[in-house]
Amino acid sequence: MVKDRRAKSAQQAISRTLGPLRDHVHTLTYDNGPEFSHHQKVNRDLGAKSFFAHPYHSWERGSNENMNGLLRQYFPKGKSMKAVTKTQINAIVERL
Repeated sequence: MVKDRRAKSAQQAISRTLGPLRDHVHTLTYDNGPEFSHHQKVNRDLGAKSFFAHPYHSWERGSNENMNGLLRQYFPKGKSMKAVTKTQINAIVERL
């Protein structure tokens, strides 16, 4: 879970979450948000390469956009995530 929108927080969350899967992570595609400015640290942590999608080219992040659509079934846009528990998230991950 990311505690805020700072680049260091995003980098730590990505590295922590994908670290156990590092043998399967070869590339990561980001949008151009400033929260991904520590992508080079993630690359070192995971042994992966980073790519950045062009603005307004959502098809360059196809699997991400697909997952967003699936997650919206459980978390509609605008719904607060503050009351969502780790147990609930894990159950949704298992279903997906």
